[in-house]
This record gives sequence, C-alpha cells and structure tokens, in this order.
Amino acid sequence: MAELLDKLHISVLLLAELGLIFLVIISAWAIIHVIMYKRDSRSAASWLAVIILSPLFGAILYYLFGVNRIQRKASQLKRDRFFLSWLKPELGDTEYIRKRISYALPRKMPHNILDLIRSGDAVLATPLVPGNCVTVLENEAAFAAMLRGIRRAKKTITLQTYIFDNDRIGKLFVAALAEAVKRGVLVRVLIDNVGAHYSKPTIGMLLKEKKIPHAFFMKANMPISLLFYNLRSHRKIMAVDGQEAYIGGANIREQTGADGKVKLKDIHFMFRGPIASEFQKVFAEDWEFTTHEQLNGKGWVLPVKRKGTVHVRPVPGGPDRNLEKNMWVMMNAIANARKSIHIQTPYFIPDPQVISALSLAALQGIEVKILVPHSGNLKYVQWAMDGTLWRVIEKGCRVYRYDGVFDHSKIMTVDGLWSYVGSSNWDARSMRLNFEFDAECYDKELAHELDKIFLRKVADAHELTLVKSRSGPFIKRFRNNIARLFSPYL
Repeated sequence: MAELLDKLHISVLLLAELGLIFLVIISAWAIIHVIMYKRDSRSAASWLAVIILSPLFGAILYYLFGVNRIQRKASQLKRDRFFLSWLKPELGDTEYIRKRISYALPRKMPHNILDLIRSGDAVLATPLVPGNCVTVLENEAAFAAMLRGIRRAKKTITLQTYIFDNDRIGKLFVAALAEAVKRGVLVRVLIDNVGAHYSKPTIGMLLKEKKIPHAFFMKANMPISLLFYNLRSHRKIMAVDGQEAYIGGANIREQTGADGKVKLKDIHFMFRGPIASEFQKVFAEDWEFTTHEQLNGKGWVLPVKRKGTVHVRPVPGGPDRNLEKNMWVMMNAIANARKSIHIQTPYFIPDPQVISALSLAALQGIEVKILVPHSGNLKYVQWAMDGTLWRVIEKGCRVYRYDGVFDHSKIMTVDGLWSYVGSSNWDARSMRLNFEFDAECYDKELAHELDKIFLRKVADAHELTLVKSRSGPFIKRFRNNIARLFSPYL
C-alpha cells in the first residue's frame, strides 16, 4: 500500500511539473506574440497584464480573441484561407507607394485637397475614379432605391451586408432577389455569420427556400467560431449590373416599429458610374474567400459609362493588408483640412492619435464639429464614449449630442469639398477588428448636401460643454473611464 501511495505521489508530482512546464510555454508564447505583433501599445499592455496576472486563462483568452487569423497578400485579389498557427505575424508588411497614380483630378480644387489626393494614392494604392453620380438616401428611402435597382437588374446582383433580418424589410429583399433569379439574373448574397443571427429564425432558411445563391462570411461552429468573433464583415455593398452600387451604414432590417414609430435612422448612398464595378470587385474578393467561386466570367464584367462629375476612391478596411487604412484616410483628411471638419458617427471612441489630430485641427482655428447620440444602443460603448468626449472638447472641438431615435449614420466632410461615407465607425472595432468598406468622394455639391444634413441634425441637438462632460456623479465618471480603458476591444 505504501509503495502504491509513493507511486501515486510521484505521478502527481510529475503531472504537476508537466503542467507547470506547459503553463510556462504557453504563457511565454503569448507574451512573445503580444510583444512582437500587437501594434497598439494600449492593447499590448492590456493583454500582457491579463497574461501575467492569470497565465493559463490569460494565454487561452489571448489565443481566442487576441490573435488575428486572416492574412491577405497585397499582390493577390483574394484572401488566403484562415490559419491557426502558434506563432505567426499578424499580417505582412504593407508597401506604400510614393508616386502619383491619380491623374484624372477634380477641377478647381485647392492645394490642400490635391495634397489629400496624393497622400491617398500612397495609402490606398488605387487611383481616383472620375465620372460618377452620387445620390444621398436617408432612412428607408435607401431600401426603396435598392429594391428598385434589384427589380431592374438585367445581368448581375451582388449583395453584401452585416445584418439581414428575417422581418418585413428582409422579406421584401428576398422576394425581389427571387424574382431576379427567375429572370435569369446572376445573384450572389453574402451575409456575416454573426450578423445573420440578429433575428430568429435567420434569413438563411428563406434564401435557401427561394434558391437564392448565398453564403455566410466566416461561418464556423462553436467553439471554433469564438476564434473569429472579432473578424466580422461589417461591409454593406450592393452592386447591380456593375453600373450602380449602394454603400453606407444601413443594414437590411426594419427601421419602423410595430406601432409605426421610427426606431432607427441611417444614411446610405447610391453610386452610378465606373466606381460601381470597383465596388463589385471588393464583393467578389470576399465571395471568393468564402465560397472559392470566382466572379470574373461572362456577365460579371461589363463596360461602364461615366454618369456624373464626382471623383470617388474605394476604401476597404480590415484586419489584413488593409489594416487601419480607413483610419489613415480619416487622419489624412484631418491633416489637410483648412476650414471645417464635420463628423457624425454612432460610436466615437477613436485612438489617441486621432484625438490628437482633431485637437490640433481645432487649436489651429479649424471648425471641428462632432455629432453623436446622447444614449446609444450599446451601454458599455456609450460609457466609453462619454469617458472620451471631454478630451476633444477641452482642445476646442465642439461636440453635439442628440436625443430620441438612434441615428446609425456615418458621414464626414472636410472644407465643404471632400466627403467620406461608408460602414466605418470611429472606434477600434472598425479600424482594426472588422472588415469595413467606405468611399472618399471629391465633389463640392455632394459635400454641401451632406453638410446641410449634418447641420440640420446639429440644430436639433444640444452642445456638450467641457463642464458638462466632466460633471455628474463620481461613480458614473469612474465607470465611464473604466469602460474607456477597454476601448481597443469594444
């Protein structure tokens, strides 16, 4: 008996030693990976603290949520399939060109806007596309326009969205797409796998029933899906016949409640002209990554004529070779502003360098106005935003908050000449964790129209002063600043 107990004791000690060795190895891997590949110092410091304080739990948590598992080579048009390696760079080095590639420049633009174009050439490595027409679509007018586009489609329809609810609006889209399929139109629908589950039952069953070709971005079963929870496709792109395209912030879901009252506001944009085919190429890349089907055959590539005078450049963003490119475009615009910067976003928790850029612009006498909700749809994000706003207000930026219906719109204008529209919010999730799609537009009339919409909303909002931003019960201010510390993950 004593001999058996001794053997058991030795086995326990051996297991403990092996467990300790495993703990040291996995913790060392996690620490090395954080130090080598995390670009955001705040995020790196937070992960290091979690791993050191709780080695096993922290390392596992970092492996699940902290490692980027998508890599895209800049020379390819498709993403490689995801990989699960223990020690892998988050992405390859990005080469920035330093030569002009946009030669079809908008007329009568001041030097600061032309400088914005040149630096955009370097960041995005794609030229401006001239000859486009842009139509602003507020609220459910966007759905009406998109449905009309689907109904008049003759060759192709590509639709990508984050949320596609199984409600009245969703069913209208399914019915229109089903009719298009019956007409012989080539249809492809791509929905984010997380966003698809915002309604139950999901829209997937109806799409399958109507024989509409569709797929789910980054679909995986639990617990594998946890590995890709942050790598979501937040893009909203619809292209019809490669001639017209729709992008913006609007998901496919009901914006009016059962009582007939508006419960959500948003803004979307219709682009007609050569840029539409460029938008469709972004969809095609995501579709190929998801399904391995290439959309480059007969019917998918059609000649496009110029439809207007707006110069547009697509801005894809994501945790791959396009990491932070949307943020660089925003920073570029802030740096080149001379008169005004107008921003509307539902989530304003930008990086410190963005806060510094906005603050510097305000200190230079540039009019910086930011419009955000007083009460957002995500409490913890609202807390972090409330803990952030005073940092731009104290340097001269003017912040306005509106009450009432939640407004999901995302717009930015500079000097009444440049506009930035799309799916990106002003937070770390949009800059680093999600796949986003935006467009920068060079056109005085479009910027003027967006400024009118922005100032109309500002007139119905109330300005948040520095005193108000720092007032309130201590426990709430403490809570807000705690939430702000976790902003790289919200």
